[in-house]
Amino acid sequence: PPLFPAEARARTFVRMPEPLSPRQQHCLDFIAAWTAAEGRPPTLREIAAGLGLEQHSSAQRLVEALARKGW
Repeated sequence: PPLFPAEARARTFVRMPEPLSPRQQHCLDFIAAWTAAEGRPPTLREIAAGLGLEQHSSAQRLVEALARKGW
C-alpha cells in the first residue's frame, strides 16, 4: 500500500501573503518598477530616495514588514 493515502497528498496548505498597508503597497510597487527598469533590486538608500523618506532605516522597516507579511 502507498505510504500516504491520496487524500493526504491532495491537501496542501498555502500561506497567502497578508494584506499590505497603502504605504507598504507603494513600496512594493516601487521595488517592482525599479527592478524591471534597472534589472536589479534597489538598495535601501534608493528605496528611501524614491519614496521620499529621509532615512534609509525607514525603508528598511518597510522592507522588513513586506518580508514578514510574505511579500
